[in-house]
Amino acid sequence: MEEKNIVCSLITPLFSCGAYKTIPELRTSELKGVMRYVYRISSPSELNTLAKDEAELFGGAAGSGNNTGHASPIRLLIRSEMVKDSKPLLLHKTEKKFPVSCFFDGKFEITARFNQGILSNRSGFQQTVDINWYVDLIKVSLIMCGMGKRCRKGRGCFNIEGASFKTQKDFLEWLCKALNRIGAVSSQNNGGAFMIDREGIRFKGDLSKYKRPIIHKIRLGNKMEKNQIDNYLWAVDEMSHKLKERKLENDDKKTLPIGITGFAGSKGKLASPLLIRIVQLEGGFYPLYIFLKNVSEENWFDRGCFMREKFIYYVENPKSKGVRQ
Repeated sequence: MEEKNIVCSLITPLFSCGAYKTIPELRTSELKGVMRYVYRISSPSELNTLAKDEAELFGGAAGSGNNTGHASPIRLLIRSEMVKDSKPLLLHKTEKKFPVSCFFDGKFEITARFNQGILSNRSGFQQTVDINWYVDLIKVSLIMCGMGKRCRKGRGCFNIEGASFKTQKDFLEWLCKALNRIGAVSSQNNGGAFMIDREGIRFKGDLSKYKRPIIHKIRLGNKMEKNQIDNYLWAVDEMSHKLKERKLENDDKKTLPIGITGFAGSKGKLASPLLIRIVQLEGGFYPLYIFLKNVSEENWFDRGCFMREKFIYYVENPKSKGVRQ
């Protein structure tokens, strides 16, 4: 068994729990689920190939599709030195005093143990799958998705120790390279699905053929100081609330669809196609925006990303829409 450690520190509160809702908890099962999800949205494979490769990479039950069944090649252990507290999950409702148990500060260490023997007799991957591949996936998963409630809206963000980026360019180049390495193991495609452009990172293939979530583009937002993060998260919550309640000022014509923040109900279900994260670079803190191609009832939501860009503009410039500060 090969073994590597990853040390992370909290940037924003983490609202995650297990069986006891009042006790915050870091769970390896949740992180593994996030890793599977990030592999899916990073891989350029067709759906059938994606499902087969995912079972090989993360384990699966015998008789499930073409899978003969085997244990997961990667095992995770989490050691935590986190500070517990109670904070409001939704900052725009702070005045209503709804504190939720969470991890507020501190560090935790992830130990990844890789059993090469499980994959040694399995072929078809375009690149070698080793412990470094899984470590890349863990780091990208923590940065792009995180864990806990409202992780798509900036909660549960982490800084990975040892991953120091001096500039935005350094960070985006590292992330692009890691995404290509993650997707490159596919038995159908040899990777290179993402590239750097003027905005940030974008998928360079034909997105129209995919009927599942896949990364469309990624970019960074405006720089923040540490003491500005709560105000930024408040703006995200306020915008999301006003959008769902149709009370957004300067949007009388309802040009921003509620699907930006996702929905669930009688008309179906759509997970938010905009992931909002916060990353720490040497120059400060930056929002990280991940645009996903999401499909609802066979329709490609916000094909050109224009509505999501408008949402981001309102979040980063709250005075432009008359929202209180």
